[in-house]
Amino acid sequence: MPKWVIVIAAIAGGWYYYDHHRPAQASLPVPSEPAISAPSFPRPSPVVFRCEGKTMCHQMRSCEEATFYLQNCPGTKMDGDGDGIPCERSLCN
Repeated sequence: MPKWVIVIAAIAGGWYYYDHHRPAQASLPVPSEPAISAPSFPRPSPVVFRCEGKTMCHQMRSCEEATFYLQNCPGTKMDGDGDGIPCERSLCN
């Protein structure tokens, strides 16, 4: 009998023995990982404006601030054409 047949038979027999006589593996519960979610960034706090005596567009920092002043504060001079939109040439264009 050729040597290669003996080698193959030995390998096959060893595999068969290993496959049928190995100890059973204990099944352990797999820990679940927490779901990955998008990072949570702090939401910007809403800007609170107060009437502080500003009346002109150059004193405002944003269109939102100018709109607040126009709608809520007395004596503003930011809506020259009276259409309800303040600072049209600078902030609210």
